Amino acid sequence: TEPGTYNYNSSIGFDAQLGMTGTITVDIFTIPELLTSMYSAPLNLDVSSGAYVFNLFCGDTLNQPNQYTVFLPNNDAVAAIGEELNLNNFDFLGLPEFTTILEYHIAQGAYMSGDLVDGMQLPSIMGQDLTITEIGGQYFVDDAQIIATNYLADNGVVHIIDAALAPEGVPEATVMSIISDNEEFSLFEEAVRSAYLDDD
Repeated sequence: TEPGTYNYNSSIGFDAQLGMTGTITVDIFTIPELLTSMYSAPLNLDVSSGAYVFNLFCGDTLNQPNQYTVFLPNNDAVAAIGEELNLNNFDFLGLPEFTTILEYHIAQGAYMSGDLVDGMQLPSIMGQDLTITEIGGQYFVDDAQIIATNYLADNGVVHIIDAALAPEGVPEATVMSIISDNEEFSLFEEAVRSAYLDDD
């Protein structure tokens, strides 16, 4: 599980001098490396937005030797949620609890498409469970259809989905949380709190 070059030789008698030696090179292909390769030729999977963001916000986690299953929204899914929330690609990065939302797309353990069954509950690294359903031979995670499967890395697997997932109660964005999270609104925040309107 540790990348590197490992040299071995037999310590019995003169075995090493007689050529009984060996070298093992371990080159681990992690999920972030897989995500990087997924939006370059020749795959052309239309997942560049999601792959980039998952690497940026969850790359350290996904580089661990633990096993993970990532449900990766395609570009159409990212564009749809951006249109619904009136956000551009850069606005996503400032969403409250954005990392928490991404972590909801990542299940603990590696689940190939053949491992998924109707009614299955997968624990996400965010803490809430993801629900697998099967309808007419098509598989869904929550309400998102799994449209491409079984992209493998040494520490897990990636499935592509046609919608972004949202854990229950997240994002919990309010006007007040947006004001509080932005330094440009510090005077406005102070005025709102002074008027006792922050709960409203």
